[in-house]
Amino acid sequence: MRAVIILDSPSDKFEPLAPKNKSISLLPTNLKSNLLSMMFSSVNSYFSKDKIYVVCQKEEYSEVKDSLEGVSEENILVEPKRLSFSISLIFANRIIGKLFPKSTVFYFRANFIFPVEFKMSKWIISVSEMTNKGWIVEPSILLDKGVIEKRCFDAGRIVSINKGVEYYEVNEILDENQTKKRKIFGKQSKTIGILCGKTDLFEQYLSASYKSNVLSTMFKDENANWEEIVEAYKKLEIAADYSEIGLSVKNILTIFLDIKPYYLDNWNAYFERFSVDNRKNVIFGNVKESLCKRTICYNYDREEMTLDSVENLVIVKKDGKAAIKYIYQ
Repeated sequence: MRAVIILDSPSDKFEPLAPKNKSISLLPTNLKSNLLSMMFSSVNSYFSKDKIYVVCQKEEYSEVKDSLEGVSEENILVEPKRLSFSISLIFANRIIGKLFPKSTVFYFRANFIFPVEFKMSKWIISVSEMTNKGWIVEPSILLDKGVIEKRCFDAGRIVSINKGVEYYEVNEILDENQTKKRKIFGKQSKTIGILCGKTDLFEQYLSASYKSNVLSTMFKDENANWEEIVEAYKKLEIAADYSEIGLSVKNILTIFLDIKPYYLDNWNAYFERFSVDNRKNVIFGNVKESLCKRTICYNYDREEMTLDSVENLVIVKKDGKAAIKYIYQ
């Protein structure tokens, strides 16, 4: 078994802590870690470092390498450009599939944090066995009543019970509008950004789903070189035909997880996850604080900073320069 962590798209929600042109996966979580390194640490609890791969863009390579201690350069897969999670998965699956044919791969989207009580050991071996039977498994979280999601599963009957884990068939993949029409019976669940399956099955099903011969050089030409792959990405970007690619539901099973991951969608979520006092402050570095509230401060410099009675601010100080933003939330 192998694991692949795919960096997520940029976001402007966390400036100046994370610049808007930088992947949200590189959002700092303390002075020496970020979402990516936290995800890597969690995955490393179940996979050895030599079996974990990371997909990033060329300009992110250096920061990714610095974020992941002890990771071989060969395990960092650099794609020409990030277009979508699906395209990054196709890119990584082609490489892993050529190196390790028919191997089982767990793909992780690096945009969430595993809670401490989240234990993949409860289902990881069972899922691996199901992939050996020709299934792709995408874990999900059951939706609460009234909750609307952009992409969710409409799950049907139980197909199999393996090692105590229940596997449900996926009847349909619903969009936001369809989710509003909740059925009285049946189960609707949110996908969380984990897919598991064998490389040859991913290639078979994805190659049948991609649009306009997306990245056909990687699928059909075993000897495609870097220049040809770069050209394929350019053509794809020009055509603007790289929306999230879906698998046919006939080959997907889902399992319902009982522990929800942490998603950092806004500053409130950041405070809830990382604040350590009842005033909701998140402060790292040499900082002297008094009576502050809902303040995020990262001081990367050795010189002490003093904060007195500030509220709803994000402060990042590095190399003698400071960036400050007021939080309206």
